[in-house]
Amino acid sequence: MNMLKPAIIVIAIAGAAYAVYSFWDKGGQPGMKEAVFDADDVRTVIDRDSNTTALRFYAARKFKKDVDGTAIMIGTDEAGKDLYEKDTSPYVISLSMIANGTETRDLDEAQALQYLSWIEQVNDSMFAANFSLDEIKTLLDHEGSNGIQLVSNKLDDRDYFTMTAYAVRIEGGKATIIAGAPSYTCAQPCPTYCGGEPRYYLNMRL
Repeated sequence: MNMLKPAIIVIAIAGAAYAVYSFWDKGGQPGMKEAVFDADDVRTVIDRDSNTTALRFYAARKFKKDVDGTAIMIGTDEAGKDLYEKDTSPYVISLSMIANGTETRDLDEAQALQYLSWIEQVNDSMFAANFSLDEIKTLLDHEGSNGIQLVSNKLDDRDYFTMTAYAVRIEGGKATIIAGAPSYTCAQPCPTYCGGEPRYYLNMRL
C-alpha cells in the first residue's frame, strides 16, 4: 500500500490541530497530558547511579507542534540535582507504546532543554514532578505491573500543575491502570516548589 498519501493526510491533520490550538489557547495549559515508561527503562535509570534517591519527570513535547506532550525522566540525588555527567545522555524521553513496552530515546542536556523549550514557546506550563524510589518501586512491584504512567493534573485546584504516577499494564501498545494499585501525586512540583537550588531543574533554566 502506498503510505505517502495517508502520511500527508496525517501531517495535515496534525498541522491543523496545532493551528487551532495555537489560535485559541492563551497559554497556561499543562505542557503534557500523560506519559508512560516501561519497567525496564525505569529500572535502567534507577540503576545508572548509586546516588539516585528519586526520579524526576519533566513535562516535554516530542516535537514543536506536539499538542499532547510527554515526559522526560532522570534520576536525582539527595540534594535534588539531576544526575548526569558532561557529554552523556542520561535524560530519557517517552515517545510511544509498542507491544508490551515503550519506545524511548536517551537525550543529553541540550536535547532535553530543546524538548522543554517547545512548551515555553506557546506559553504553556513547564513543570517537573519528583517521586521517591520507594514510591516508584511500589508501583513497579504491584502484581501485573510492567510500567508507570504519569498524568498531569492541578493540585487541589491551585494554579500550578503536578503529576500523578500510576502502576500500569502495558500490553498490545496500550497502558491500562491497574485497579487497586496505589497511586502517588507529587505534592511539591516545580514550580512552585523547586528546593533550595532551583537551577538544578531544567525547566528553571529556560
